[in-house]
Amino acid sequence: MSGRHRLVMVSPWLPRRSSGDDCAIGEDWASGEERASGDDWATGEAIIPALMALTRAEDGIWVGGSTQQPCPEGPESPDTPANSQSPDLPMRSVPLDESAGFIEADGLGLTRGTLWPLYHDDLSGLRFSQSWWTAYREVNTRFAEAAAEVADTQATVWIHGLQLQLVPRMLRRLRPDLLIGFSLHVPFPGLPTFSQLPWREEMLGGLLASDVLGFQREGDRTNFADVAAALAPVTDLQGSSLPSLTVAPTAIDAEAVAAAADTVVDRGEHRHLRSHLGDPDILLLAVDRLDPTCGIMHRLHAISSLLEDGRIDPQAVSFLQVVLPPCASDAAGDRLREDIERCIGHINGRFAGLGRPVVMYRHRDVPVDELIGLCLAADVFLSTPLREGMGLSAEAYVTARRGRGGALVVSEFDGVADVLDGAVVVNPHDGPGLADAIMSAMTLDPRDAARRIDAMAETVASDESQRWAETFLATLRGRSS
Repeated sequence: MSGRHRLVMVSPWLPRRSSGDDCAIGEDWASGEERASGDDWATGEAIIPALMALTRAEDGIWVGGSTQQPCPEGPESPDTPANSQSPDLPMRSVPLDESAGFIEADGLGLTRGTLWPLYHDDLSGLRFSQSWWTAYREVNTRFAEAAAEVADTQATVWIHGLQLQLVPRMLRRLRPDLLIGFSLHVPFPGLPTFSQLPWREEMLGGLLASDVLGFQREGDRTNFADVAAALAPVTDLQGSSLPSLTVAPTAIDAEAVAAAADTVVDRGEHRHLRSHLGDPDILLLAVDRLDPTCGIMHRLHAISSLLEDGRIDPQAVSFLQVVLPPCASDAAGDRLREDIERCIGHINGRFAGLGRPVVMYRHRDVPVDELIGLCLAADVFLSTPLREGMGLSAEAYVTARRGRGGALVVSEFDGVADVLDGAVVVNPHDGPGLADAIMSAMTLDPRDAARRIDAMAETVASDESQRWAETFLATLRGRSS
């Protein structure tokens, strides 16, 4: 090992490499996916540049998972000469392989098959597996050991992700001198839901070993406090050992999105995209993961009802639904895709004109520049998940549209609803209410719509990702003073 570091960033993935070497790039073992660049807003990977910049500034190291060739810690690693193939910040890869029981035959695992649906209140397909739990503990152990090895005395360790909730306690036992922060980038469930987890005490104990816990919304912090009060052993609730619970919603790199939007406008790419999409009078846009918690079917039913009732003209209004596919498919995802495509086919079969679909659909990875171009082409952006930590795609939309008008519809169950108070907020489970919200956004007075967009963009710019990262780190280090 080449040395120890004062800041250790721990996440389920390694950041992408700027040097083009052949070590493993960022991979999320929630679903075994190698993230495409256009997936950043939908998955929360948009915060990685800010975390990387902070790690570099602190001469820190990034600990992340890899299912590929392990990467050296840094240029000075004895295993790899210092050359252009070295990463631009020190990294330590944690191997994730089949021998750890990580990769299941059906492509699932504890994070994807149990924790993700549980934390998003999607209990219909919830599965519990002892082998998944065993693999989850094994992987968390590997991360804790890796972080302990590279952390300097009394270093700061910042852990991210649903996948690593056991790491704080494991790391505390290995290195009691460390300052440990944990950020959860998804919602935290209430007591009745969390209580269904067979390993609830151990999962809760893992989080309680942190010095600071960061949540997306006040409701998530409240849920965690209630769960801890009801389920944690008394020894875990002693005053000095309790973590500080903070609301620290993630954010995008507003400056980078705004600059990219200006470039797209200068090139006229958004006009080309809109023309390619039929140049409708009003273009609606949604960008989602292929996941039932994103509420895609609810949204399609709302669009269908608006067409059925004659409230929107299929010759004047078009809707583009972008679905970012997972690299590792599973039966539930395949069924959802079939349902989406069947519903879109039904809508177009009833209402589309010849050669002019009313609902357009893309099921593929989309580059970030193209997504920004679509945001600039769209009059209304629909971000209506059934449950979400923080919908960063909505923040990207208002940032790209600053000074250009537009309208936004967001779910009340998405953390972004707490931040973007100029959006039309809706309960996506309320079908008629969702249809009304879409109509409201489409018929906003243009001056009012522009004022709202600009105000929301200013909010995003004032609390962008770099400031979020620096603020959380300062809060964490403030615990030791």
